[in-house]
Amino acid sequence: SRPAQAPDSHLFAVLLMMLFFGGIGFLDDYLSIKRGKNLGLRAREKMLAQLLLAVLFCVYLAKTSQPGWTTALSFALPGGEKIVDIGVFYYLFLVLLIVGFSNATNFTDGVDGLSSGVILLIALTIAVVTFALAPGIAFFCVALAGALTGFLWWNAHPAKMFMGDTGSLALGAGLACAAAVGKREIPLIIASLVCWAELLSVILQVAVFQYRKKTKGLEFAKANRLFRRAPLHHHFEEAGWKETLVVARFWIAGAICSVLALLWRV
Repeated sequence: SRPAQAPDSHLFAVLLMMLFFGGIGFLDDYLSIKRGKNLGLRAREKMLAQLLLAVLFCVYLAKTSQPGWTTALSFALPGGEKIVDIGVFYYLFLVLLIVGFSNATNFTDGVDGLSSGVILLIALTIAVVTFALAPGIAFFCVALAGALTGFLWWNAHPAKMFMGDTGSLALGAGLACAAAVGKREIPLIIASLVCWAELLSVILQVAVFQYRKKTKGLEFAKANRLFRRAPLHHHFEEAGWKETLVVARFWIAGAICSVLALLWRV
């Protein structure tokens, strides 16, 4: 059954996840600076740490679960809200959501002001759609949006401050966990389609390159990349878009996605 409100302890768990994912990012940033040449944590090390934390968050939810609700997904349909309990498969979905979204926000952080502006819109969207069930989570998202607004003042082109992996991983994990606690996973995915597109562009770029390298040879693969560069914002830069134009248009796309996420809940 649907609870009146999400427990306050869930907010503490969300904050811990944000802190620990930020810790992974901080260690990566620190090692990159200390060693130079972007030699931070290995991709495998970062992924294993993220997976472990996501699994621990799922264990926490399982220990505090409410049957028929914790493992359910909420769908807004013409006839009203439909709650679908997917059982233990929900935890697999949630691990993929947390790890995937934290990396998606990380890949979005590559142009001055891009990630901070897009994530600000996502945070405001999640605040709106979680307010009724999880007001604590909603205020948390508003606080994130406020912090991002101040940060964006200095992160806009030409940027004087940068979030690095510390900020991008923390924000991604925090918002993913917040959406899970507020049972608004689907609106999060819709609102963050720009970030998912960034992540997908990297995955496709690597997959297509490896396939062409294996079947056609290295030189052919290098000369026939799927995108000019990945993530996606770099592809448009290579196509001749100015950095500020890329950011403005990605913000517009992010705003449209946020509106669609809000309409999903109407």
